[in-house]
This record gives sequence, structure tokens and C-alpha cells, in this order.
Amino acid sequence: MTMPSRIHVSALLLFASTVWGLTLMAGGISLPTGAFGPFSIVVGTLVFALSVFDLWLWRVPILQGWFVKRPALYGTWKVTFHSDWVDSATQQRIAPKVGYMAVRQTYSSLSMRLMTEESTSSLVAEGVSLMPDGTFKVFAVYRNESRIAVRDRSPIHYGAFALDVQGTPVGRMEGAYWTDRNTRGDMVLSDRRTQMFDSYSDAEAAFNAKRRGGRKD
Repeated sequence: MTMPSRIHVSALLLFASTVWGLTLMAGGISLPTGAFGPFSIVVGTLVFALSVFDLWLWRVPILQGWFVKRPALYGTWKVTFHSDWVDSATQQRIAPKVGYMAVRQTYSSLSMRLMTEESTSSLVAEGVSLMPDGTFKVFAVYRNESRIAVRDRSPIHYGAFALDVQGTPVGRMEGAYWTDRNTRGDMVLSDRRTQMFDSYSDAEAAFNAKRRGGRKD
């Protein structure tokens, strides 16, 4: 999904204006001199309005549902992974792991950066689909890069996930993931914060600090 550029807005407006003018002339109505004079002002105003809508206005709750059919997912989420990978030495599944997902979003774009203790993942393709029952689902393909120190046992790889979006406003996402290393599992995104983080350590410190601050002894 992309917002129209200035050249697209100009072309559409010129086309609409031309059709409008020809329709009036066909009906015997003459156009006043300078009728198309404010064209550049109108185009600039429309481009500005579209930019405001793309960056901010689409998030306004009163527009959600009837005018805007796109869930607001922006923020940093705590992610809990439940993998089906079995340790060959113990024949036991590994314990759930925790990471953080930084979601940057406009109406026309979506960026999701997953940060764990050993790696980061960034999207290479994504889509947000409106389902027949009115709910939303996020589909994505990602590229995972582990730290050099662990890359011998955790090489760079690709994966995908599908998440059900839950709540209005959105308070939780959950679904499944799978990778080209033949691993798969479930993932749950919860405890959403509006602040953005670009590293696992910063996100971990902030989330832990909030939990300690909210504890009642």
C-alpha cells in the first residue's frame, strides 16, 4: 500500500478538472478566465493533507472501522516464542524465549524489527489483510541475522509468520512462525509500549524497569 505522490495527485486532479470543464462547456456553461489558476495551490494542499493523513490522522480512533480499515500496530511489543525445536542431548523442548518487536507504521507502510538476545530480524515483505469476519491478520517474510559469536550454530536465515490481530484498540497479536531451518513455533505479542527501541538491551531494560516500578511490595 502506497500513498499517491504529488505527480499522481496532479494527474488525477487535472483529469477531474478537465472532465468537469468539458462537461460544463457541453452544457453551454462558459468557464471564467483563470478558472484553473489555483491548480498548483490545490495540488499542494491535497498533497499536504494526504501526508498528514498518512503519518497521523489515520490513527484517530473515531476514523477507525468505517473510514480507515487498517489496524494501528505501532509501538514496541514484548514477544514470547514457543518453539517446537527439541534438544538432541536432553530430548526436551527448549524453554519459551522472550524478545521485543519494534513496529513503525504509517497508513501506507509497516516496518517490524524483532530483537532477541542473539539476533535481529527485519521484514523483506509484509501484508495486512482484512479477514471476512472483520478481524485483521499480519503476514510477513523476514531475514534473521544472528551475532557473529553465535553464527556457527545460528546462521543467517529466512522465515515467515502469520499473526492474528486482537482487540480494538489492538492489545495483542498471536500466531505461528516457521523458518527455512525447519523450525517452527508459536509467538505472542503483548505488553505494548508506545516508545520505540532499536536494541534488545534497551528494550529489556525499559520493560524490566516498568515492571519493577509497578510492583507492590
